[in-house]
Amino acid sequence: MWEIVQGPTALDTYTTAVVPGDRELFLVGTRGANENHLAWRAFDTGGSEIAGLSCELPTSLIFPFGVESRGLAADLSDSGQLLVAGAVTFLGSEATERAFIARFNRQAGGCTLDGEFASAGLAFFDDLSFCDTESCAVLGLAQIRRATLAVTDTRMILLIRSQVTFSKGRLFLLGLTAEGAIDNGFDGNGVLEIVANGTDGFSGEAHLALDARGRIYVLAAPFKESDPTDSDLYLFRYLPGGGLDGAFSGDGVLPIVQSNATDSTADDLHIASDGKVLASAGILGGTSSFVRTIDPAGASGSTLVLPLLPAQIAGQGNGLMVTSSEFLPSDPSDGLRTRRQSFATSDFPLDPSWGSGGIADHDFDYDPGDVESDRPDHLELWSGRPVIVGISPSSSPAQVTYILRLENSYIFADGFEQGRATLWSSFVTP
Repeated sequence: MWEIVQGPTALDTYTTAVVPGDRELFLVGTRGANENHLAWRAFDTGGSEIAGLSCELPTSLIFPFGVESRGLAADLSDSGQLLVAGAVTFLGSEATERAFIARFNRQAGGCTLDGEFASAGLAFFDDLSFCDTESCAVLGLAQIRRATLAVTDTRMILLIRSQVTFSKGRLFLLGLTAEGAIDNGFDGNGVLEIVANGTDGFSGEAHLALDARGRIYVLAAPFKESDPTDSDLYLFRYLPGGGLDGAFSGDGVLPIVQSNATDSTADDLHIASDGKVLASAGILGGTSSFVRTIDPAGASGSTLVLPLLPAQIAGQGNGLMVTSSEFLPSDPSDGLRTRRQSFATSDFPLDPSWGSGGIADHDFDYDPGDVESDRPDHLELWSGRPVIVGISPSSSPAQVTYILRLENSYIFADGFEQGRATLWSSFVTP
């Protein structure tokens, strides 16, 4: 269990990124309640915390003139350093969040910035036209590496949300060099706005992923231009150098859900080793979710509907996926459900070697007698094993962030799937 308590007001921590290294696992999130400071914990393969690699300082002791910060995305750099991105506020402009990315020195440990990255370890963006007076945050971080043959040097891609109103935002892709400078080789000036005909801004979460050729996918919920209260679900694909990929769905934009009666949510996005896309979504305030398969050309395939709240997804190779969902809060058997099943066929057959007939249930009952949720916030593979991080309410403290590693692993059929340093694919995608 992961509990970060930094004083009597910080009783919860929201984990938004999980970064598996060769020897450790980083959990990156935000201390909540009345404190908003990014934090992370590092664990070794046996589940013990590596205190020297963890960071729990107030923002002001990490970033000069920083007041508050949120950790929303993370990864490991080519040199093995920890990259963390999200949002930060500074003295004198506390009401406006700035999108940031920082690189931390793993050799020095803890919250030590890597001075060789950007400006003294930190790059923040307050002079972009969409982030000068607007609050901005980095929602996603990915790296196109040389092994994809799409770039000559590693290119970082940030998915940035610029706040328009409380419920509406604009989405942008920002290209950076490996050292944190804006990469003008990406779309001509390093910046690309995500837009689609008939839409007006975006609602809620958005997700970023890369395929083995360095192509960029974004799953998001745009508002209709004709009805700014109605959100749909779209999948976008961009070329590694910027610009929509016309080989995907004809113009690079695939509407997955277009409904006037319901509002969609974008919940998770995974690109499998065979290039197939797995998109998880649900209906805002609804009682079910779904996983949709989409082929590399942008054709929608089969749909798995789950009577659970939206699922997190990880692919284990050879056409198998693991999903992690929470039971509905009204369900007396509250808790967490994981499944492993094939997405190669339309009926998504369960893997009988997983749990009980392909299903495993878990319940972290910190407050006996109460309905608990046990919400999974992130699902990641670490040496083939699924690692689930989520939130479970309890009376004291107010919430507990838990980490769960499942026993079942899968040895990839071809020996490879998707790694942090190199991306592999067993076939040539269109």
